Amino acid sequence: MYASPATVAAAQKASTFVKIPPADRQSVKSNLIPLYAALAADPDGAKVKEQVGEALSRVIECDFPEHWPSLVDEVKVMLAGDEGQVEAGLRASIEVFNSLRYAAKDENGTTLVQLATYLLPLLLPIGQKILASTPTDAASLTTQGTLLRLVLKAYKNSVLHTLTPAHQQPDSLIPWGTLLLGVVSHSIPIALLPEDVDDRERHPWAKSKKWACFALNRLFTRYGNPTQLPKNQVEQYGEFANRFIGQFAPEILKAYLGAVERMVAQGEWFPKKAKFYLLCFFEEWCVLFRSLLPVALVSTPQLTRLLRPCSINPKAMFTLLKPHVSTLVEHFIFPLVCLSEEELELFTDDPTEFARQSFGGASRSLPSSRLVALEARGRPLTQLVLQTSSSTRTPRLPARPSASCRHSSRLAPRRPSSLSSSSSSRSSTSASRLSSSCCRRAR
Repeated sequence: MYASPATVAAAQKASTFVKIPPADRQSVKSNLIPLYAALAADPDGAKVKEQVGEALSRVIECDFPEHWPSLVDEVKVMLAGDEGQVEAGLRASIEVFNSLRYAAKDENGTTLVQLATYLLPLLLPIGQKILASTPTDAASLTTQGTLLRLVLKAYKNSVLHTLTPAHQQPDSLIPWGTLLLGVVSHSIPIALLPEDVDDRERHPWAKSKKWACFALNRLFTRYGNPTQLPKNQVEQYGEFANRFIGQFAPEILKAYLGAVERMVAQGEWFPKKAKFYLLCFFEEWCVLFRSLLPVALVSTPQLTRLLRPCSINPKAMFTLLKPHVSTLVEHFIFPLVCLSEEELELFTDDPTEFARQSFGGASRSLPSSRLVALEARGRPLTQLVLQTSSSTRTPRLPARPSASCRHSSRLAPRRPSSLSSSSSSRSSTSASRLSSSCCRRAR
């Protein structure tokens, strides 16, 4: 019987594990969370704390809820304790919700409902208190970001595949939404952040903003957009989606646009991965607008049935976005598709890594697709793209990789012929592709 190398490697790794005897399992579980709390209170215990946290994650994954029914009560005790115990309770809350990230794990659907009903209300005031505090030094800012990240990630894990009735209630959605929007809009003192760009991206506050944007986007794209709900979910989420799109989605758009305005006008720092979710939301908003616009052009009973329950006015929706389109394209999206000096250096030194970063995951192709998606009103935005690309000088890729890395040239991205011209290029490769794409769509 043939076994793939991956299967063989997994079997060999599993053979090195030693199962904990049933008699010792309860002792391990009863000491894991207190141990994490003790390490969280010790500044020198950070590395060991991460190892204990990983062990806690694995144990919860295996034993909750069938073989660890008292876990939620233990978490509640920790959340009422000192700072170290609160951090331990928050970390355990993340893993509790994460263990239910697949719907099949909660077969009867009651476990997540109980957690959302009794555990999330304990996390909310902790998050509100953390956000309201004012750090005075780098250490307190890191602590604030760490605790806030745990709160937001726990909420994010709780809404991954199901939005329970407890989530949908206004007394839960409004305060949680306000907290998430507050994190997005919160200005971080730049003087308290690390000077190194990579260190900033790893800062707990960067992850807090990332998870806040992720949770808001999840609420909108999976549960709160009535035009995108699958037919089998209309009965479960239809009423919620109608309320959400009419009352809450515009507030998310306003908060995101405000964040972009501060980035552009004030130079406020915003993490890269959080920018990714901002772009995703702008695209979804334009997709929603474009799906409703053709119906809005004709007065039919279908339009009345579609728009009346959720109080959607397509013209008013685009009115929210229209004043910011120029700023979005010229100062936010377009710079993301242009090559930076660091990227040029990476292309020269390591073309393979340049290709991996540029064409995988949240790369330059993402803002490119978002810019095309923003072309919701045809030629006006197309003209803006053309004007922006033609009036901006951007760096060009070198003619060829250095001799030290020619062996990797096959994996490097192929340069368009326009970049090999001797004349000075006035726009980047990405901008040219965006402009031509928008022109085709405008026709």
